[in-house]
Amino acid sequence: MRWTMEDVERHQKRVKNGRNKNKASGSASVNKSNPGGKSLEKKADTRPDGPVDIAIISYLHRLRDPDGCFSKYAIDGIVSAGILPGDSLNEIGEIRHSQKKVGRKSDEKTEIIIKW
Repeated sequence: MRWTMEDVERHQKRVKNGRNKNKASGSASVNKSNPGGKSLEKKADTRPDGPVDIAIISYLHRLRDPDGCFSKYAIDGIVSAGILPGDSLNEIGEIRHSQKKVGRKSDEKTEIIIKW
C-alpha cells in the first residue's frame, strides 16, 4: 500500500471528523486504483493481522551518512496520522531505509511503503 501526501491528508481529515471509527483502519478509500472515485469505506476492515514491514526510500540530492537517516520521525508521523496504532514490535516487524541520489534538490522526496 503506497500513500501520497494527499492520501495521508484525506485520512487525517476522516479521523479528525470522526468518520473513521478505528484510527488504525487502513481504509481503502484512499486507494489510487479506484477508477470511479467512489468511497470504498464499506469494504472489510483492512487492518494488518500482525506486524507490518516498512520501507523508507529517500530520494536526495546530497546523500546522508547511513546513521543520519530519519526513520524514527517517519514512523512517528505514520502513528500520529493514525495509519498504525503504535510503533512497538507488535505493530512493526522490519524497517528498511535506503537512499537514492537525484540530480536536483527540487526532485527530493521520501517514499514510505507499508507492507500489510
